[in-house]
Amino acid sequence: MERLTRRSPSGKILLNRSMFPEYAEETLNREVSAFGPFSLVLERLCEFEDGGSDN
Repeated sequence: MERLTRRSPSGKILLNRSMFPEYAEETLNREVSAFGPFSLVLERLCEFEDGGSDN
């Protein structure tokens, strides 16, 4: 299964660019940064994809 999220070398959670080919990586990062609650959503999604979710 391909992931929607990835971690940067510094540990920041980012959207996986290959899953959104119609958008430039800078656009994805800017949109996430512009809407604070979206960062929390990405954290939860990343945890789920890592298998750390109890749900």
